[in-house]
Amino acid sequence: MKVSFLITSSVLAFSSLIPSSASEASSQEVPSYELYAISYGRAAETIPLSSVALGADPTQTLTINCMIWFLKSSDGRNILIDTGFLGDSPHFQTYPLPIIDYLRPDSALARLGIQAQDVTDIILTHVHWDHADGLSLFPNARVWIQRAEYEYYTGDAWQAEEEPSGIDARDMIQLVEINTQGRLRFIEGDGQEIYPGITALTGPKHTFSSQYLGIETGGETVVLASDNLVAYGAFGLQFPPSLSLEPTADPIAHQRMRAIASSIDLIIPGHDTEVFDRFPNPAEAVARIR
Repeated sequence: MKVSFLITSSVLAFSSLIPSSASEASSQEVPSYELYAISYGRAAETIPLSSVALGADPTQTLTINCMIWFLKSSDGRNILIDTGFLGDSPHFQTYPLPIIDYLRPDSALARLGIQAQDVTDIILTHVHWDHADGLSLFPNARVWIQRAEYEYYTGDAWQAEEEPSGIDARDMIQLVEINTQGRLRFIEGDGQEIYPGITALTGPKHTFSSQYLGIETGGETVVLASDNLVAYGAFGLQFPPSLSLEPTADPIAHQRMRAIASSIDLIIPGHDTEVFDRFPNPAEAVARIR
């Protein structure tokens, strides 16, 4: 599905990935990165794309893929983006779609020859169960998260009568434990460079303070959208309110992604099995994006 839009001057103003006040990271040389998408399970049934993207072609369907991403840096860092979920996740037990080909995320990562203990960093795009439940698998990693996301979901989110949607309490307890171990690192809002060439971007609110990444590698910029763009066919469309705290911000964020990425082909959605058809597969259920 083709979606046309106007990239306004306000969107283009956001296209620089480096914050105006240069961080320590931005003064360092940008290493080269290998970027991979790794599947650790997929839905056995398709769903209508319109169920996750308002206004989508009613005939178009989506195969939900359970995905994590891996960045291998030339400076020795092994960076995992999101951690997936464990087989005993409370939300997984009640998930309405049957998941097939499930493999524990650390075993899926091993397809690239990377062992769990060798992961140096984890960047959490948000704390939904299918992105944060695998934290315990990677005991040596620093964990990067938006400060506002951490503070809300380890605090005020649980003061309401109903527990926050899509969040496993045990994952929040794990984050607090990681903080007490000195392994947690806070990202302070939009446009913050985590490491040279890796910039955290915010705007749409899939969760309280979800983020996505701009990654510079090989002279190009990849936008790893995670759940801020669930599928290729959802580009330019809103999430339904059940999947977004601010649905009207989603199309604006997609325009910004288009302004940042070197090409529209380098905007990577969070749950679309088509990723593994568009890019080379160096191993089973692995796509090398760059």
